[in-house]
Amino acid sequence: MYECHIWLNILPSPNDRALGSFERFQDGVKSLKKRLQTWDQWDAGLDAACITKTSRGDDQLVYNSYVKRSSELHGAIVMLISSIAHEFPGSFGIMYSMEDDIENMCSVGYTVHVVRRGIVEERKDTFLSPYWGMIEDPPVEGVG
Repeated sequence: MYECHIWLNILPSPNDRALGSFERFQDGVKSLKKRLQTWDQWDAGLDAACITKTSRGDDQLVYNSYVKRSSELHGAIVMLISSIAHEFPGSFGIMYSMEDDIENMCSVGYTVHVVRRGIVEERKDTFLSPYWGMIEDPPVEGVG
């Protein structure tokens, strides 16, 4: 199984706050909404992506997924957030993803993609991953 959660605030570059640039930014967000509605990577009924408004009025991409296919979907989602980071360099956010590897439970955990200033960085999660000893004991050899 593959699990993925994204919270990404979509903002223009701080240098693009001029009136004409902001109108282009708003058009870009409208275009992104249309692109998300027709993106062929979503599994019908299992994935949900939407762009909502935060309490400050910023646009925010929210995505949650728990699906069987993983490798092609993961690559496509990373490419999507990378393109958003490039197109909207003032954006910031985070993507948590995990592939459930039943045969090697101790090595699985969330991978984190941090988005800020037009760059996407991949990191290992040390807080939420479910297979750390503080949350769940590692499997004991010969038991169960």
